[in-house]
Amino acid sequence: MHILSPQLSKEHSLPLYVQLYEQIKHDIINKSLPVGSKLPSIRDLSKHLRISRNTVETAYQQLLAEGYITSRPKSGMYVKELELDVLQQETKPFPYQHTKNTPILDGPEIDFEYGSIDMNAFPMKLWKKYSNQAYKQEMEEAKSYGHHKGENHLRREIARYLYHARGVRCSAEQIIITSGTQHSLNLLCETVFKNCDQFAIENPGYDRARYIFENHRFMVTPISLDEDGLCTDDLRNSNAKIVYVTPSHQYPCGMVMPFKRRLELLQWAGETNGYIIEDDYDGEFRYEGRPIPALKELDQHDKIIYLGTFSKMLLPSLRISYIVLPPRLLQSYSAAFEAYIPTVPRVIQNTLYYFMRDGEWDRHVRRMRLLYQKKHSVLVNALTKHLEEAAEIVGEKAGLHLLIKVNSQLGEQALIEMAAAAGVRVYSIEKYRIQQSTDGKPLLLLGFSKMPIDQIEDGIKRLKEAWFA
Repeated sequence: MHILSPQLSKEHSLPLYVQLYEQIKHDIINKSLPVGSKLPSIRDLSKHLRISRNTVETAYQQLLAEGYITSRPKSGMYVKELELDVLQQETKPFPYQHTKNTPILDGPEIDFEYGSIDMNAFPMKLWKKYSNQAYKQEMEEAKSYGHHKGENHLRREIARYLYHARGVRCSAEQIIITSGTQHSLNLLCETVFKNCDQFAIENPGYDRARYIFENHRFMVTPISLDEDGLCTDDLRNSNAKIVYVTPSHQYPCGMVMPFKRRLELLQWAGETNGYIIEDDYDGEFRYEGRPIPALKELDQHDKIIYLGTFSKMLLPSLRISYIVLPPRLLQSYSAAFEAYIPTVPRVIQNTLYYFMRDGEWDRHVRRMRLLYQKKHSVLVNALTKHLEEAAEIVGEKAGLHLLIKVNSQLGEQALIEMAAAAGVRVYSIEKYRIQQSTDGKPLLLLGFSKMPIDQIEDGIKRLKEAWFA
């Protein structure tokens, strides 16, 4: 199979499919594509050129209609044998082709990826300083694996932080250090929820949580959302006794669960003797008023299992998260947790402990909140300025991403491909849906945490040109 690399330009007067058709035809006539050559599949070529599948399919259909290629069932497209002697064959470059000095994209690729951090903001010197202290301590003490819940002094620091920053009252004994949210959920499924059979989860919701529950053979019941988050009426109509929620900033839709809905959720837990798993994955980031306290703050009857992470502030690769268990569950399942060896190296735990003990964590949180607030403001202003009524911003009051609902007849995938052709990566929320949405407008996710602030507006300008020019 020949790899086609035609150079296409959205700025040219000819449509992209005509440019592609002309260049393939030119290569066939000049025998750059020999008789019998297999063309790339529509999917592979659209991905390679970062254009929509419709563009490739239309170009191929035109070549088929004019007899330059043939389609073999279950095999693909091939160059046909033609009577080319009657044509005056030339090897001139294709007239619409760019020269080497004319780039297709004006500037670097702009990636609105979610889940990474701004590496320039990571306090590498301080982290290295505390890491050296932790390694020195490790070599001197040469302990075994450490406490199965994690190092006690780190858990005390986390309990202090949670009380002051998130309104969560807990002791170090209630905290278990884990190597990521998925590990937290795995551990819960193998201990506390070992004999359960059904979980409720937001729809759309965090896909990796769903995978954990499904891999443990639990029935997963999708619960719909409204403007206040998870619909408690739908939760009551389910048979689930455990619900996984992201109330401080619903993932991925971004709404913040208001006080009334939080009370309704707690009431459900009391009435059903159920449990709430609260994933407070980026609760520190709120851009209107003060950060909202965690749902756990309202828990008077030990019904909430709280999950937290350091990944949104520090390097995700450090893999440090934690569980806050209600006292009653800790007492019931303490023996089960003792069977598990801690998965976060003690050196990393102690590095984080020194970082928190000396007040650097609190200072780092303030710096990151200010940095991400600036990026968030630039993004919202750029969307308002350049897309105006062409796109509605969804879930922009907190967190490290937002959604845009695009006023377009095209589907999500087509818009993503058109954006990619303009050098911009945006993302679908399809994988977060358990059931398909009935809203016809495409919904796309834009993360901004890792993106340089001076690229944000350029990225939105490119989206406008790609989708509405």
